[in-house]
Amino acid sequence: MTIANHVKEARARRRLSQARLADLSGTSRQTVIAIERGASVPSVEVALRFARALDRRVDDLFELGQAGRGRRPLLVAGSDDSGLVLLADRLRPGLLLSLTTLGSTAGLDSLRAGEADLAAIHLDDNAKRSAAALPRAALIRFARREQGVVLRSGRKLARLEDLGSLRLVLRRPGTGTRLLFDRTVPRNLVRRVAGEVQTHAEVAAAVLRGEADAGTATRATAVRYGLGFFPLAWERFDFALARELLDDPRVESLRAALADRAHRRAIELLGGYDLADAGKVLMP
Repeated sequence: MTIANHVKEARARRRLSQARLADLSGTSRQTVIAIERGASVPSVEVALRFARALDRRVDDLFELGQAGRGRRPLLVAGSDDSGLVLLADRLRPGLLLSLTTLGSTAGLDSLRAGEADLAAIHLDDNAKRSAAALPRAALIRFARREQGVVLRSGRKLARLEDLGSLRLVLRRPGTGTRLLFDRTVPRNLVRRVAGEVQTHAEVAAAVLRGEADAGTATRATAVRYGLGFFPLAWERFDFALARELLDDPRVESLRAALADRAHRRAIELLGGYDLADAGKVLMP
């Protein structure tokens, strides 16, 4: 019987480097690397130290099971996306996607630092940004999705310039949605910002509670929560990764799933998605 571990995923969720986890647990970076790779089984003392440093139970980090690359989860850090969440749900338990919502920019940072296997990104130029983050980067197409402004019931937006009269809840700086909003909306337009949040669902919640009149989110978010929608742009949403990981059985399974018509159709039914190119690989 082998010991499976989830140390890498837990460390990434807390935004800790391997060196920082080693400091907190009183071990070495080499020990952290060996345990995360499954090359070393920790002693009871080290397991307890890791659990304390990561604020997890020992059995959350380590379990008896079948080890192997095919069963370890793929850690995906980056953008918040309801289509990706649905895909992860549909793929369990055959393929485990561990999603960490950090925003596109922070997702690339996490990938570059070795904290994540894939970065979920939607930026002005995904290929250029991923190539800048990794010397040998690859992109896997996920979807084109529609971004815009979600509106309270009864509110209408005839033109972009009318945003100046509305209280807005925006995504936090560095997220792909915020960067898109800043590129699309004229800088001289008055912005009555009521708050900044991390996810599309939090944007919808703020609008539904009356804390804001409108906010930045996807069409799928508007459909899910029964909100009005003013379109801004269609954008590319991709997975960035190291080229060496393309041969990983988990990544091959992910690409096969993205090519599956049933999975594509389920995501497109959320609204504002086009998965025609899903699963294709680009070398920036």
